[in-house]
Amino acid sequence: MKKIFAVVSFLFAFAISANAQDQKSYDEAAKKDALALIEFLGLKESMQEDFTSLFKKKHETLQNPDLSDLRKVEVSKMVATRIRAELSPDQVAKLNGNEELVKQLENSYLN
Repeated sequence: MKKIFAVVSFLFAFAISANAQDQKSYDEAAKKDALALIEFLGLKESMQEDFTSLFKKKHETLQNPDLSDLRKVEVSKMVATRIRAELSPDQVAKLNGNEELVKQLENSYLN
């Protein structure tokens, strides 16, 4: 009985550890995306938290294996809309000129 309990405890510990690592990778990817956008457009540092939150949700959602390709396209469109809603027309035009950054931020499901 003790051995079964020990094995089950290790399995739960491993699952929690793996989930924590996934969350950390989402956080890192989101911060990287937000920083790339802020640096490219010269935005205020105060906007980093908002964009980091948006990109974290993007990464978490798009990594869901049960998500259909159609839903991934919709998530990418939502991210694109949210990014542009926070920017001025000049900033949107500058962003649109950098296709590589746009693909990184919005994801490649739109193409």
